[in-house]
Amino acid sequence: ATYLTYGEVCGSSIAQVLIEGARATADDVFLDLGAGSGRVVMAASMLGMEAIGVEIVPSLVALSRAAATEAADRPVPAPVSARPHAPEASHHPRASFYHGDFLQLAWWRNCFSDATAPDCADACSALPPG
Repeated sequence: ATYLTYGEVCGSSIAQVLIEGARATADDVFLDLGAGSGRVVMAASMLGMEAIGVEIVPSLVALSRAAATEAADRPVPAPVSARPHAPEASHHPRASFYHGDFLQLAWWRNCFSDATAPDCADACSALPPG
């Protein structure tokens, strides 16, 4: 049997962490493994980053893709924050959603160097289901 644990994270909370904690910029790429409904990915894309979500539940991928399509039709206000290190979002969100098990998708390995990809794959494989 497959067991999936599902929970949502507040997109605005993640945006605050990205801006204040990680000092994310529009040059960064945000990757959400287990993206759920895509709220966090959309928040990252609204900050101007390229944002990628990977989700194993087909209905959640469809929901995320629909939200990204709808958001792309609306302008994004700029700047997102008055803080000088906050990325500007003067363009439409850049969010992509992929369906599947992220360990089985070949492209995710491109996010890591040849030296770190195997360790990352091992660590992710050791995670409990869900």
